[in-house]
Amino acid sequence: MKFPASEEEKQLVYQTADELAKSLESAGERAADLAGLLHENFLALNEEYRKHIFAALSKINEEEWKIKIQKVNLITRKQEERIISQR
Repeated sequence: MKFPASEEEKQLVYQTADELAKSLESAGERAADLAGLLHENFLALNEEYRKHIFAALSKINEEEWKIKIQKVNLITRKQEERIISQR
């Protein structure tokens, strides 16, 4: 049984994915800013502070795996019509 993603579903995915990409890009820029400040001023963060700042990375990696697994599940179930391509 095939049931392609609706336009509403696609729009919600596009909007959320675009927001995520922008947020991650901004986070990457902030990380580069921080690395630059530390380097330029001969400073470093202790382990506890570094863990505090980058704790969200493990959450991002966990969600990335869930996204990958969902695609594999759809392919395995032969539901490729539910896989949304980039606009």
